Amino acid sequence: VIVGLLGTTGNVAAIFYFGKPQRCRETFYGIMLALAIFDLLLVVSCVCVFSLPQILDTHTNKSGLLWYVQVGVWMYVLPVAHISATGSTYLTVAVSVERYLGICRPFYYRRSSWPSHFSVIPILSFAILYNIPKFLEMEWTTAFEEKNGTNVSFPEVKLTELRTNPHHY
Repeated sequence: VIVGLLGTTGNVAAIFYFGKPQRCRETFYGIMLALAIFDLLLVVSCVCVFSLPQILDTHTNKSGLLWYVQVGVWMYVLPVAHISATGSTYLTVAVSVERYLGICRPFYYRRSSWPSHFSVIPILSFAILYNIPKFLEMEWTTAFEEKNGTNVSFPEVKLTELRTNPHHY
């Protein structure tokens, strides 16, 4: 959680720095702004998926509200973490290509400069499309457990056939 808070603070600061209107016109700053947003989403989603269950200890009370929240996190926030990790990876490559062109090929870079959304929008689209199956790998079911002589229902995450298929990956 501490590392997550540090990452969140750093990425929010980067968003404010790169997001200024006079900087957003330059390709480098636009790509870095998108990278900071993707990294912020990744840090927040990883804290929700991996740290909160340990802090809240939701496994002891499966019928409580926190258990419903945790199941929702597994179902919807985990795929967002995959999307943001994919986007972050490819935006890092885009920054590397942009810096290479700016430093090693300055005449070409000045002559054929492009707006940052020409690289950010395809990367965002690819990250979402590539990770759509992640939303289909788990399903929400209702499980029953006997507690104090009564049956109690609670939500449960079940892996789908898509997730368990060895040919899926």
